[in-house]
This record gives sequence, C-alpha cells and structure tokens, in this order.
Amino acid sequence: MALIDLYDGIAVVIDDEIHDSESGIGIIVKHLEGRNIPVVKYTELPNDEAIKHLHSASFIILDWELKPDLGLEDSEAMKVKIPDGFYEAQNLRFLGMVREISYCPIFIFTDQSVGNIKDCLHESKELADMGNHPIYVESKSNVLDPQKLFFEFERWLKEQPAAYALKMVNVEIQKTEVALYKKFLGISKIWPKIFWETSKKDETNPSLDLKNFILQYIDNTMRIPEFEEGIFEDSDGKNKKLEITRSDLQAIYQGANLLQLTCKDREYPMTGDLFLVENQGSKPVYYINIRPPCDLLRGDDPLLYCLIGKEKKANRVSTHKGQILQITSAEIIPYIGKAGPVCFDFASLEIRKWSELQDKLVGQVLPPLSLHIQQRYSQYLHRIGLPRAPEGYFKPEKVNEGEESDC
Repeated sequence: MALIDLYDGIAVVIDDEIHDSESGIGIIVKHLEGRNIPVVKYTELPNDEAIKHLHSASFIILDWELKPDLGLEDSEAMKVKIPDGFYEAQNLRFLGMVREISYCPIFIFTDQSVGNIKDCLHESKELADMGNHPIYVESKSNVLDPQKLFFEFERWLKEQPAAYALKMVNVEIQKTEVALYKKFLGISKIWPKIFWETSKKDETNPSLDLKNFILQYIDNTMRIPEFEEGIFEDSDGKNKKLEITRSDLQAIYQGANLLQLTCKDREYPMTGDLFLVENQGSKPVYYINIRPPCDLLRGDDPLLYCLIGKEKKANRVSTHKGQILQITSAEIIPYIGKAGPVCFDFASLEIRKWSELQDKLVGQVLPPLSLHIQQRYSQYLHRIGLPRAPEGYFKPEKVNEGEESDC
C-alpha cells in the first residue's frame, strides 16, 4: 500500500482564506480535491462540540493566524488590535483537545515564522502532558507544488512509525468490520440481540460478551498488514537507526503487558487484576487474580482467587534464549513490578472478596501473561510428586573450553 493511501478519509482544513481559490490554502485544497480527498472547510476554529467529532478525521491542516470575524468592514477591522498571544492560546487549546481524541496527523501551514511556531508548540503547557505527539509545521509557500505537498504527507508517516503502524492496522480492521457487518446481517439483522439475550441467560455481562465476540472475530479474520520494514529501521527519517535503550525496552514491554488502572477506572474485576496489598519500604507485595472471567461476572461482590507475589532482582532471574527458566511451584512475571519481575508463589493462593481488594487495584496483567499463569497454576495442581535426587548423585562433567553443555 502506498503511504499516501493511508490518508484515506476526510481532511479537515482550517484557514480564514480557504474560500479564496487563489490564496495559498486555496491552492492546497485544490490539490487535495484533485486526488478525490473530501475536505471539510472551516474559516475559524471549530467549537468544543464540533471538535468532539474530529476523532475520525484523516488529517488536519491548520493556519496559525486565524483572523477572527469581528463583524466589521475590512477598513474598520484593520484598526482593531488583536491582543498579544491571542492566536497562540486559541490554537494550543484546540490542538490539546484534538490530541485527547485522535492521533491523526496535524499540519500547520502558515505565512508566519515557522521557527516561532515550533518554539511555541515546544513550550506549551497544553501539549506537555500529551507525550511525544509531533505536529508538522511548514511555510505555505513551500507546499504549493502538489508533488512537494504529498511528499511531506508521506514523510510525516515515515518519521512517525507509531502512527504508521496504527493506520496500517486500522485499514485492515475497517475492512474486517465491513465484512463482519455484511456476513451477519445476511444471517440475521438481530444477531447482536441473540448474543445479548444468551449472555443474560448465562448471567454474565452481556456488554462484555458482545464486545469480546466482535473483537475476537476481527482479530481472528483480519488480514495481516504488510508493513514496510524500512520505516521502522529509519524511524528518525535521517537514514540511521535510532538507539534502543534498556529503559525504552522496559517501559514499552511493561506498557504492552500491564494495563495501569485504579479503582476509579473500573467497577468490576477481571482475570489478571493486579493489587498492591502492602508496600513495606522497598518490598511491595502483589496479589494477582487468576479466576476465570466467566466466574467473575456473576454476583455483585465475586470472590477472587489470588496468588501472592514479591519482586525479585532482575539479576536473580535465570533466562535461556529470552525465556525465563521457571520453577514448578512459582511463576515469575516480568514487566509488571516497579523495580523488577514479580514472583508469584503457587502455594500462596488466597480467596478474597472483590470489595476487599478493589481500592488496591493498580493494573491488569494482559494476555498472554495472564493466561500463562493460569495454565501454570493448573499444571501445579496436577503435578506428580517425585522424590528429590540424593545429593552427590549427579556428578557434573567438566566442559572443555569452547564446548557447550547439554543443559
């Protein structure tokens, strides 16, 4: 798939000169419409209610200095002095609201100083809490040529591998959603009601069951996106690989395997829920719920089956080819502890009520780690006890230098 085809949706263009076909933004809009890209046009920043509907925009083009409509003749309007910082405050507020609901590309094409706008974005409090969300700033005069304009669109995606990855996956998700809709509509237009009523009779959460069915169907049937490997190798756009630090690896894999939560985020328990029960100095104690979700959704205050875990130093964990070498009576889960992996003792199972632990919720361990610890605990319950080998029975053989041990 060509990169420019990932901009497959409605463009939103905000510029007070947008209805002037000879202006810089008028020329840019002609190029967009020439590629059959639908364009929603604003001459001023949309109001808060309208902004909520921009979550599905393919991309947004913004002029930095939007002249407010004062309802005056041009000669009179020119005499009105706009307060210093007026444009910056309005634009930053708008950008902050958009970033709360969307990761779509935002391009600021302007006749003002590009450097000053970049400094303003970098120093803004409105965008400081939004993480590393790059906003592209360029002079209008530099993107009036259609080849240059669409080159910059493609370059933005090449330099933003996170947005590129999500857009590629979303393309396949949308195709699968349409296929799901058509398939089950052809079977019965009330198929959601059938799932809903079945779930209610089973006394489970019908909203959760319906969500799980839709997401599992999409995941199981969607086509694998064909990513361009070069984008991930050249993610800074300067033909050199970015260095991956250990802290980056730890933070990313923790984010991928642990959903951070508090009791305010969810009012019901789930498999994999992680609770910080005690915190004695530098030795936190964790509980992890391993009870299946089908049992958790019955009753107002269900019982949780919890294993107790404590953090281990990373250098005390043995690994082989990237896999942790586990022992029979415990499961070591990486990524989830504050200071290191957490070791859960299978002999420590406690049954606690949801109401007892709810206010201690700190996150949810996600599959496949949560499923793996369930499987390991099941194996532990069905284990066959074997006598310990006598000390000294196994005499370790000397391994010559350059040779590998069998173990």
